[in-house]
Amino acid sequence: MEHVNANVGLDKIPFSPSYSGVISLADGRLMWMWGAGGVTGPATAMYSEDEGQTWGEPTPVKLTTGEPLKYVYETSLFRLPSGAIGLIMTHEQYRRPAYGVQAFCRSDDEGQTWSPPKQIDPENASSYQNDSVTVLRDGRIILAVYTSVRPKPIDPDVTSVTRLGEQFHSAEGGTLSFSYTYYSDDEGKTWQRSRNQTLVMRDKGTLGFFSMGEPTVIELNDGRLMMYGRVNLGRIYESYSDDRGETWTEAIPTNLAAYPCPRNLKRIPKTGDLLLIWNQLSRWEAMH
Repeated sequence: MEHVNANVGLDKIPFSPSYSGVISLADGRLMWMWGAGGVTGPATAMYSEDEGQTWGEPTPVKLTTGEPLKYVYETSLFRLPSGAIGLIMTHEQYRRPAYGVQAFCRSDDEGQTWSPPKQIDPENASSYQNDSVTVLRDGRIILAVYTSVRPKPIDPDVTSVTRLGEQFHSAEGGTLSFSYTYYSDDEGKTWQRSRNQTLVMRDKGTLGFFSMGEPTVIELNDGRLMMYGRVNLGRIYESYSDDRGETWTEAIPTNLAAYPCPRNLKRIPKTGDLLLIWNQLSRWEAMH
């Protein structure tokens, strides 16, 4: 594998360029964008003229008003049917514990400026994985999200567990996560929520319910949508939609061993094959 130098200019970035997204621009450059989390710093972009081998200096992302785009966490960049660029992000100006607000922006000048953020999630209760927005062949935008239920009032140590005399924290501790989608048929002007959600129900729930979070969705050749999600059972789990993301089937295990962490599912443009990047971990590997 050829070494990719992504360090150019990174010493000037005050925050880690993670939870980010990349898109190809009309002039052939790549734009890489990420946020600064819950702080007030602006979102940042860098550009590459050699297909990602090297990157230019980091620059702040601006709105059409001239103001910087702030309070950005996870980012997903994608091309709209009209040719404009869409941006979905977790907007953290009004961040609550564990979640932000999913918001949409668009750029009609190849990422130079962006429209002010518009909230997607009216329930103000969801989270999502960066770089996981899908635009269907018919132009529908699919945003896969997840949320959790937990005891109320919330125990300050609800995510804490003790193992071998040491205390550890897990985002899934004391919670049950489930995945669903938002979709837009008018390039992000309005959004609808799927009519149901999915999680893991072993033997229809008689053997327990298990969280499914950080979903990512891809459109299959037969028109169905396939969702992959993070589950703490040693496998990637999958769910399907036959109605363009409006309803989802019960999640079932794939044959892919996986550590409970995010994954990225894309389609290779030249071949049409699916590409999955994930952390493989079997039970045997975990023991070692």
